[in-house]
Order: sequence, then structure tokens, then C-alpha cells
Amino acid sequence: MDSSTLTARLAIIGILFSSLCWIYAVSRGVDPDVKHILWGHVGSAIYPTFVYSLASGIAGFIIGQSEQKSCAKITGSLNGWQYEYYGTGRNCDTTAQRETIHGALYHYFSSVESNMTCGTQCLSLNHGGPYNGYLKFGKAESFDASAYCGQGLPFAARATGGNNSFK
Repeated sequence: MDSSTLTARLAIIGILFSSLCWIYAVSRGVDPDVKHILWGHVGSAIYPTFVYSLASGIAGFIIGQSEQKSCAKITGSLNGWQYEYYGTGRNCDTTAQRETIHGALYHYFSSVESNMTCGTQCLSLNHGGPYNGYLKFGKAESFDASAYCGQGLPFAARATGGNNSFK
């Protein structure tokens, strides 16, 4: 098989997968007029290391905002992924430890999403009390910055983490 045939086959697989992501999103109640264009699969051989690093980096930014008691939205990119995060609550701080946030994000990325991401994702982060954090993320080249991520959305899956998440 020459490289042009392989490229064409990969493009067709990508289109089919993108269509399946759209059908899946609609079946879960996502507005079909909202663009959910992120899709991807990271090979299982490198996925755990990649996810560990991504979750660790984002957890560090979240704890930094909490320590500053800042409700400001932060945006950035990490390892080819774009993210937006902001906290809410009385002081915009959380009692959660970095390891707890890291563990919950790692668990979500690796278990809840089962190594696949479809659409720009929005996570609600809370640890009891008045704090709520909202994390929107996706592949940098197709991240939908206009997608809403915040209070009032139905959050279907739950992931937890803790100091013993990686033992």
C-alpha cells in the first residue's frame, strides 16, 4: 500500500469516527447546532504516560489559582491540548490537594473517556463546600473556545481521585 492510499484510508476513518462522535453527542442530549469537532485516540502504549503528564500539569494550574484565591479564567495549552479553567465560590479556593485533583483528572481521562475524546469536553470540579471549578479542554487545533462550560450543564459522569490514586 502506498502512502497516498494509506492517507486516504485514514481520512475516511477520521470522517467516519467524527460522524460517530456527532451521533454519540446528539444521543446524549448535545445541541446538534453546537460544534463538537474534537476527536482523537491516543495509542494505548503511550496513553498512560501522556495522560499522567496532562492531568498533572492541569492540576498544577488549578491549585495555583486556588492558592491565589483567583476566580479569573486561565487559558493555555499543554502537550498539544488547549484548556480553559475558572473557579467559583466564596474565595475561589478549594480544600482539595493537588494529588486529589490530579488523580480525579487522570481517572477521568483514562477511565471515564476510555482513551477516546469526542467533542470539546467540560468538567465540573468540586470538593464539597462553596468551591466549584470548570475545566474545558480539547485538542489545540480544533478546540471550540466558544463552547459554554459552567454552572447549569448536566454532568453525567463522575471521577474521583486521591493521594493513593497512583499506588
